[in-house]
Amino acid sequence: MPATITALEQPVRHCRLQTGISRFWTINRAISLLFIFGVSLSFSQATNSAQQVYSETPTGQIDGVNTTFFLQNTPSSVQSVMVFRNGIRQKPGADYFVSGNVITFVSLATPAPGDSLLVDYVIGNYPPLNPASASVITKNLVPDSDLKLPTTYWIGAAIPISKALGADGGNAFVYTGTGAPSGWLVSTSAQIPVTPGTVYTFSGYIDESSVIGGGGPLWGVYNSTVTANLAGLSGPFGTKGRLSTSFMVPAGVTSVVVICDTNNTVIAANGRLAFSNPQLEIGSQATVYKPNLLDDVTGYIPASAIGGSTTLTTKKPSLVRRILESIF
Repeated sequence: MPATITALEQPVRHCRLQTGISRFWTINRAISLLFIFGVSLSFSQATNSAQQVYSETPTGQIDGVNTTFFLQNTPSSVQSVMVFRNGIRQKPGADYFVSGNVITFVSLATPAPGDSLLVDYVIGNYPPLNPASASVITKNLVPDSDLKLPTTYWIGAAIPISKALGADGGNAFVYTGTGAPSGWLVSTSAQIPVTPGTVYTFSGYIDESSVIGGGGPLWGVYNSTVTANLAGLSGPFGTKGRLSTSFMVPAGVTSVVVICDTNNTVIAANGRLAFSNPQLEIGSQATVYKPNLLDDVTGYIPASAIGGSTTLTTKKPSLVRRILESIF
């Protein structure tokens, strides 16, 4: 195996395929055991000066009238701001807006006496992308992101899975509405190793076209004990699309899980709420969705996940590209 391959076992900022054509290759166990004949890899690293702020109490009167509150610092991006009122995450654009270090609540969401406000956000600069990153391919860290092996990789999958209803052709968690609150139906991924102090980007697709009320469905990233929320995605009712957010892994957290939650949402009778395409990747920007097909339990890409043999050749270039993108 080329020495450059073993470098994948170390944390890197970018990974770029350089040259070569693989005549025959297999994927076994994990990336450190990946054999690609005639392919070399190069890496670049960048300095990260971003810092995550947790549970800051913004300045401002909580009197049922005041709607303007101030943070101690200016967030690096509006997307990094998460506002919690009495422990419940508020919806950006629906409950509040952020401009600079100012949080402005809409009138219907004005904090009342006795309420508590806490805010998480990122300050500083995310590492810049290397100019050579035009050919960077990042790896989707969410295991079985196309939901082909739910009994192995998704714990307590309370939301039914429907085949080929994902936004990119994979499977999706689909809840069919009754016109009444859904309750809290949660599906949780297997644990994902992460590095404290590193910036990650989480993205996912939610079809909430038929949502008419309630808490609002969400994708989320939590610590492995599901006691701390690190990132969350939730769109406006009546819409569908891919959402993304960046966050920094706090000290002491070495693994996370991804969850989707119906969150007691009201979906119109016979309407559909769908979750698909979860993606967790290193860096501060969401890249094109790449299904993670590797089955780390058996050590191979299951034939059921790709519709064919687990031994691949370059006679199927589109498939090879899809598998490569799922790895890096």
